[in-house]
Amino acid sequence: MAEGRCGNDIKDLERAVSALRYLGRDNARLPMPWDGEAPYAGWGDTKPWMKPHSNAKAINVKSQERDEESVLSFWKKMLKLRKENADNFVFGEFAPMLVQDPALFVYQKEDREERALGVLNFTDKSKSLPSDVSALVGDRCKLLVSNYDFSKNSPGLLPWEGRVYVEGGKSSWL
Repeated sequence: MAEGRCGNDIKDLERAVSALRYLGRDNARLPMPWDGEAPYAGWGDTKPWMKPHSNAKAINVKSQERDEESVLSFWKKMLKLRKENADNFVFGEFAPMLVQDPALFVYQKEDREERALGVLNFTDKSKSLPSDVSALVGDRCKLLVSNYDFSKNSPGLLPWEGRVYVEGGKSSWL
């Protein structure tokens, strides 16, 4: 074992590893399976340090790459949208809103040309669109993206729904 900040102190090392398990992000993500046939979901013949998803035979890149409605296609669109609108989506000023409601995540991103409003429902129940959010959306904003197909004037958010509205600027739907 290489000597590091723990100075080979086993108890310090165990505390550090325990903290990493608790604070690290790896327990909340898995590698995207490439296919459902190959060993380790297409990540080669060597056992990876992170286990493949238990449903890798059904949910993988190969099964989704030609499906325009797949999760993979959705994320490809979102990454393209983020890249094309980096001035706002990456570098714009972030302002959280409605922080008192733990079921909703509402925020604004703004640069010199454009304002974006993100509205996300983090529950398995429908939620009313808060009146201050409805007022912000108004007629000036357009729905840029949603994980559901509907009109921007829908009065509520469906379970696990996310929307991004834009006002001004150069954003366009993909």
